Amino acid sequence: MLIYLYEIIVNVKLRQFNIKFELIYLKQSLKGIDVEMEKLKDLLKKVLTREIIMYLIFGVLTTVVSLAVYYLLIFTVLNPENAIQLQIANILSWVAGVAFAYITNRKYVFESNEKNKVKELGKFVTSRLVTLVLDMLIMFVGVTLLKGNDKIIKLISQVLVIIGNYVFSKIFVFKKKK
Repeated sequence: MLIYLYEIIVNVKLRQFNIKFELIYLKQSLKGIDVEMEKLKDLLKKVLTREIIMYLIFGVLTTVVSLAVYYLLIFTVLNPENAIQLQIANILSWVAGVAFAYITNRKYVFESNEKNKVKELGKFVTSRLVTLVLDMLIMFVGVTLLKGNDKIIKLISQVLVIIGNYVFSKIFVFKKKK
């Protein structure tokens, strides 16, 4: 009986030791996670600047404007089964999207103070035309030549177009004067 009691006490002590060891290990692991989380927070603060967040927000809104104009046109006055009217709806929705993007990017994203708005608008439209051609080229090569899935290629294309639009706007259209 005494040996049995001794074994119970030893087992309890061993379990207590294991629990203490596991708690110490857990605390050390959590400290490591805290350090990594702080590094991640610092990286996000550097990458997700106010400008980037505003660009993403107004990019989504630009897409909504473009789609709204397109759907409004094809559900009211233009017939999407007519190839010419389909392209007219597509072009007008693109123009509405670019106009909305210019106004919001100028005022809220890049906070431009450029006096010559016509020159700035010209640069903006030119840069958007460049990324439109990029989009068309990616789609042509990815879908027509390489026979890739059009939905996947379009997603890849859109990511590259968004990055291209931001870079062109940042360094070519709304560059800050020194």
